[in-house]
Amino acid sequence: MKYRFIFNHGGKPRKASSASSSSSSSSISPSKKRKRDPSKMIPKVDCPAKIDLYKYSDDSYEAVYYWYHHNHDPTNSESIIASRLPEEARKWIIEHVDKNMDWEAIQNALRLTRKERDYLDNNPNLLPVSELIHYKDVQNLIQTKLARLSKKSSTR
Repeated sequence: MKYRFIFNHGGKPRKASSASSSSSSSSISPSKKRKRDPSKMIPKVDCPAKIDLYKYSDDSYEAVYYWYHHNHDPTNSESIIASRLPEEARKWIIEHVDKNMDWEAIQNALRLTRKERDYLDNNPNLLPVSELIHYKDVQNLIQTKLARLSKKSSTR
C-alpha cells in the first residue's frame, strides 16, 4: 500500500479568473460566494516536494523523500507564519480550551522561559510553535466549543 504526503505549496498556481466568466459559469450569486482572505491562502508554487510511504505485507514500512524545493525556501519564517496552524498546536489549544482557559491564560502558558529564549537567540533559524498561535486561533476554537455546547443543550 502506498501513501503520498504532498507539501502544502505543491500544485499549480491558480489562474486569476475574470469576474464575467465566474458569474456566468456559476448559478451562485457573487454576494453569496464565500470570500477568502488572500493573505491567508497558501500560495501554490508548483513545489515537487513529497513523501511516499510504502507499507509492505510483512508490516514493514519504507519512506521515500523527494525534498527538493527548487522555487521557494520552505524555512522562510514569513511563509511558516502565514501557513496553517500545525496539528500539534491545534490539539494543544483544544486541550487548554477544554480546561476552560481563556486567551489570557493560554497566552501566559505560551510564554517562553529565559532559558528557552536564550536558546532561540543562539539559534536564529528555529521558530517556536508558540509564535504561530494567535488570538484568532484560540478565539475560533472557543467559539467552536461554545457552538457545540449550545447545540447539545438545545437538543435536550
